[in-house]
Amino acid sequence: VPSINVPVIKQTEESNSVKTEPKTNSFLEPVEREPQFPGGLEAWLNFLRKNLVAPEELEPGEKKTVSVRFFVSNDGSVTAFEVLQSAGKSFDNEVIRVLKKMPKWKPAIQNGQAVARAFTQPVTFIGVEQ
Repeated sequence: VPSINVPVIKQTEESNSVKTEPKTNSFLEPVEREPQFPGGLEAWLNFLRKNLVAPEELEPGEKKTVSVRFFVSNDGSVTAFEVLQSAGKSFDNEVIRVLKKMPKWKPAIQNGQAVARAFTQPVTFIGVEQ
């Protein structure tokens, strides 16, 4: 979540500077928000768990991670999938297959307007211990 950093200078009684009243804005600050899966983070994780299938047998405890970047457009459409970290072609293809099934997201908001924004998601497959 983006933050707005505003420096604060504390005035002390020993300070020789002139003290002024704090200024207040008569308008509301614009809302800033990153893109969000409908239903929030828990719904996003559930969607991935429900739909992802490890394409190959993994050794118990073995991990394979695919990192994918995609764009959430200003209307919430999800496009332009790009593998940033590969775990092998079959794992990469499985992650992209599932991500293409996603519903529209809530778009990012910047200065009160919906905007397109890149989103990066690592997906780790873990071999189940028997």
